[in-house]
Amino acid sequence: MSETESIQPHCLNCGTVLNDRFCSHCGQDSKEFKRSVWNVFFQFFETFTDFDNKLWSSLGPLFFRPGMLTKKYLEGKRKSFLNPIQMYAFFSFLFFLTAFYLPEKEGQSAQEEIQKGIRDGMFTDSVSESSDSIQDVTVKVGGAKISRNRNENTPGFHFNGLEDSYAQYDSAQRRKPEEERDGWFVRTIKTKMISINGRLKNKDETIIGELFDGFKSNLPNIIILLLPVFALVLKLLYVRRNYYYVEHLIFGIHLHCLAFALFSIAFLVEWAFPDLEELLNVVYLWFLIYAFVAMKRIYCQSWIRTFVKFNFLGATYTLSLIIGLALNLFLSFFLVN
Repeated sequence: MSETESIQPHCLNCGTVLNDRFCSHCGQDSKEFKRSVWNVFFQFFETFTDFDNKLWSSLGPLFFRPGMLTKKYLEGKRKSFLNPIQMYAFFSFLFFLTAFYLPEKEGQSAQEEIQKGIRDGMFTDSVSESSDSIQDVTVKVGGAKISRNRNENTPGFHFNGLEDSYAQYDSAQRRKPEEERDGWFVRTIKTKMISINGRLKNKDETIIGELFDGFKSNLPNIIILLLPVFALVLKLLYVRRNYYYVEHLIFGIHLHCLAFALFSIAFLVEWAFPDLEELLNVVYLWFLIYAFVAMKRIYCQSWIRTFVKFNFLGATYTLSLIIGLALNLFLSFFLVN
């Protein structure tokens, strides 16, 4: 059945008398919900992206007018531009789509290249002629030594003090006094390490794909969790200014949207024209200049103060991002079956 154009005398949601198509109390549309599947789908897409010119009117300021979207939103002019949450959802979806899910072209995809590099590091036993002198790879992490013997046909990594199987580990734990046994957390970690190491030794290459997929699926959550950190640093930098925490958060959302949009375009262009290798550097420079000017316009401090605070903000965010990526990598290992 096609969508009806009849207007109801009362709001079907809250019962308020209607003077116009939309309810003055709750804002619901007064049209009856009798629509085709296509109309319902189109309305959902339109509601999610708010494409009634708001996205298009937001693109110009987002790309070319640093700080304008945030200033207008904080001034109360919010109907003319796309809501920050909707904007973040749209551009983050576009970013992760272009970063990980573009169709493959000739040659290997970026994901395959990464997985091949990891796979070669874990499973290749041969050593190139230029590095014949390198026989063992040993890394010390805290009190543990992780070694990789390239002469032995035993792929994987070897942790001193770590048993080769869960049965051996469990037996070793039972022989210890109860107060010396590993707690729940250490026991869980070691059990997972034994499981992963067993798969590596058996040359189970599917583990590489599982690790990459886990890292990729958790990455959007890491970025979202960094937004409050970004706003908190701004709050501390401008603690004497009359700004609420949520205002810093809106500024952070707009900057993240710009980054998502710029790098999505860069990924698309490089996918279509692989010879444009320097495009990411141009995009990164564009974003840095834009963010610096936006920060100056929003917080209205001198260029020197803004420059100092901008660098502190960038360093803090970069450190937080590195920590987040490391935790994501650890979580990806931990969630492997």
